[in-house]
Amino acid sequence: MATCSEASGGSSRHLEEIAILDQTECQAQLAQLVDRLPDDQRPVIRRRFIDQRSIREIAQELGRSEGAIKQLQFRAIANLRDQMRSRHA
Repeated sequence: MATCSEASGGSSRHLEEIAILDQTECQAQLAQLVDRLPDDQRPVIRRRFIDQRSIREIAQELGRSEGAIKQLQFRAIANLRDQMRSRHA
């Protein structure tokens, strides 16, 4: 795998390498942001978007209502947005 400086050429292959590096970096940053979520929001986001579980499944697993899971998901996503904005400000 090439580093960003090695992948700075103009060929299609180099551009693909840059895109892969950028995607990997973004995924790592997002994982760090998820780790910073409050304890009640973190498992909801992980189950919903990593494990691809439904709201109903998450509610059953966590012993919460579907409405509570939806609210936790909403708050977690808002929290992640705020964290991303503050990182890029």
